Amino acid sequence: NGKPITVKLSLFHPGDAANGVPGPDPDTAAGGKQLEADMRKSFAEREVILFEGHSGPLYGFALANWKKTEEGDLDDSKIPGLEMLPGHQIVLANGCDTYAMGQAFWQNPAKADRKSLNIITSTSFSNAGTEASATRLITALTNQTRGKVVPVRVSDLTAGFDEDQGSGFHTMYGVHGVETLFTIMGPGC
Repeated sequence: NGKPITVKLSLFHPGDAANGVPGPDPDTAAGGKQLEADMRKSFAEREVILFEGHSGPLYGFALANWKKTEEGDLDDSKIPGLEMLPGHQIVLANGCDTYAMGQAFWQNPAKADRKSLNIITSTSFSNAGTEASATRLITALTNQTRGKVVPVRVSDLTAGFDEDQGSGFHTMYGVHGVETLFTIMGPGC
């Protein structure tokens, strides 16, 4: 509505010491703990959380190398107890088979009303080799015409996520809490 807003973007990424990339080492318990702490803090403080990584039915967000450490896993069973921002949040859970995570979020007392969360999940394997879906969501949330944010159709957004996976993937994306998204993004979405 013609008022400026401030947008802050934080990127949490595992390090890669062999290639000179700083950050927590996902192959160690300490690195896994740090990555999980960063994710927990994001849910407690941020309105939009974009996860791009490994996931699966009943194990939530795999934040570290599960072949080398048991740390760095934010399982579905931990989601109901997460400290979460009391206001509205949007979560992109872009990993394999994240569909069941929607129910875990509804069990969290901060989101049990099913009105203050939209979680975008997948029904099958997803392509962890592309940032296209994260970019697509950021673009949709900041889509402007003549200085005003304008809605993007949810069906266009989810169809785009499907396409972002590339050939060989038959992933379908959906939004838990989509009725609330209509009130946020506008009647044209």
